[in-house]
Amino acid sequence: MTDVCSTTEFGIGGAWLAEYTLETLGAGVLYFDRQAEIVQWNVVAARLLGVTEELLAGRGIDDPRWQATRANGDRLSEDDNPVRLVLDSGESNSSECIAVLNDGRMEWLRITALPIYGPGRQVRGVLASLVPVANDARIADILTAAVQSGRIAFERSIAANVIVDRSGRLVDWNRGLCDLVQRSDLELVGCQFDEICDADLKDLWVEGGSASQGATWVETRAVDQSGKVIPVVGNFSVVDWPGSGRSVMGQLIDAHQFVRSAPPTAELQMSACAHVKLAMLTMTTAGVVVELNQTAAELFDRPMSEMVREQIVEHVSFFPDPLPLRELSEQLRSIIPSCFGLCSIRQADGSVVLKDWYMSRVADGRPLVLVQLAEVSIESLEGIADGGLSS
Repeated sequence: MTDVCSTTEFGIGGAWLAEYTLETLGAGVLYFDRQAEIVQWNVVAARLLGVTEELLAGRGIDDPRWQATRANGDRLSEDDNPVRLVLDSGESNSSECIAVLNDGRMEWLRITALPIYGPGRQVRGVLASLVPVANDARIADILTAAVQSGRIAFERSIAANVIVDRSGRLVDWNRGLCDLVQRSDLELVGCQFDEICDADLKDLWVEGGSASQGATWVETRAVDQSGKVIPVVGNFSVVDWPGSGRSVMGQLIDAHQFVRSAPPTAELQMSACAHVKLAMLTMTTAGVVVELNQTAAELFDRPMSEMVREQIVEHVSFFPDPLPLRELSEQLRSIIPSCFGLCSIRQADGSVVLKDWYMSRVADGRPLVLVQLAEVSIESLEGIADGGLSS
């Protein structure tokens, strides 16, 4: 075969398909054995991974030489990667975008992995194709990953989150709600919203379901299992929730967790963002800062007046690669925050603070993006150990 290198012979049943594919495809192609190690390849694959062909033999797709990273920022590992998934399941792996380090730059590739069967339909190896992807394909994958991480944000939120259907029944919630109302997951199954909170759900459907899809902020009360009343600030909005369709999402925060300081601007005075301890800001889809709360100003270590109308990328860097902020911002539709990865905040004195970067549409219908800067998750810290922050 021309343009192809091999360190072993293919088994019967996979030889013809693998050889034909390796010779004829213009994409980078890799063949992995049962140990998930590369045993055959074409020269395109070596070029796309930024290594010489001699370095491919015996490597896994998770090899640190090319630092393969998913669109959500997670590094591929020995036990969690597309090739291992196919070897373990025997099923084809759907395509996904990964970033690889090539000559000092992160390049985006679409990887598709297919099983190669031997006698008795036993998986003998995996054939994987690598194709450079356009920016729009990368954006689509980042958005998909962000939707998935939105579930993580829902679970880990500092607020007690709850999803309620039109009948008033709780259909989803996070650990924060269990802690707030002192009930277990089992005790919340089938529970009605009015059993845990006295906010009028009928009014929420009318107000939250308006054309602007705006959120409704109310000061209300939650009730725990013992009957104790807990003053809370609630944010309610109508959302399309997976598996439940049109639902009300409620975010309840103990009133004692709010900072009752005067908000800095008239617009923020109408928003609970000015009171929340989490660093928050709004920006245009072009990345221009419109407003921010006091916590965000302290995080950036700059006066609010200095930050407003600034380009956010002048103060923030992302891992593992600069985010296409404009494209992502224009495609955001949900008011539920989703994590788009790790970022570093450059403060006025030159020091750097790491945060997880969450984005969502603002709840009042304006064409703005709400950014929330949360404490770095364990997953993000693990990613730092094997890579660096882009400038």
